Amino acid sequence: MYLDANSLYGWAMNQLLPAGGFQWLNSTESKLDEVLATPDDASEGYVLEVDMDYLEQLHDAHCP
Repeated sequence: MYLDANSLYGWAMNQLLPAGGFQWLNSTESKLDEVLATPDDASEGYVLEVDMDYLEQLHDAHCP
């Protein structure tokens, strides 16, 4: 049974997806402070690709 009391899935499915104007930034061009300061409702934003290590013993605790 799936229950979404806040209808977050339905809301997300009705949002516009980015459709163009993408630019790749290298690590020297990207500014974390600028990314974090971007408002949620800004007309332009960021999609991040990150490499990270995640401890295996945390998998079960953090993933349903």
